[in-house]
Amino acid sequence: MKAKLWGDWFFDAAGKKWITENVSSEGKALNRAFCQFIIDPIVKIFANCMSGKKEIVFKMIASLGVTLLKEESEENDKKLIKIIMQKWLNAADALLEMMILHLPTPIKAQG
Repeated sequence: MKAKLWGDWFFDAAGKKWITENVSSEGKALNRAFCQFIIDPIVKIFANCMSGKKEIVFKMIASLGVTLLKEESEENDKKLIKIIMQKWLNAADALLEMMILHLPTPIKAQG
């Protein structure tokens, strides 16, 4: 799936297939795969947190496998978003993995 998230790939849910055109088999407009599977869930969590719809937020994060402590779930708005994002998309882990995978060794970097 990682390869399908970049570039001009679209997921046609009605046809249950990956395509390179932005129109589904039923003629509906489709979003790019990255937007559909990555950006849209993040935006929905932010919007629901800011509008105070905690029930929807808790249902969404449960499906993502994110669990909150009781005192964390009582937070509001920006604080709740920050807690969810730290648990779901931890920037420290992502940054460390990127360094491990993409930075050259010191010997290669000097050569």
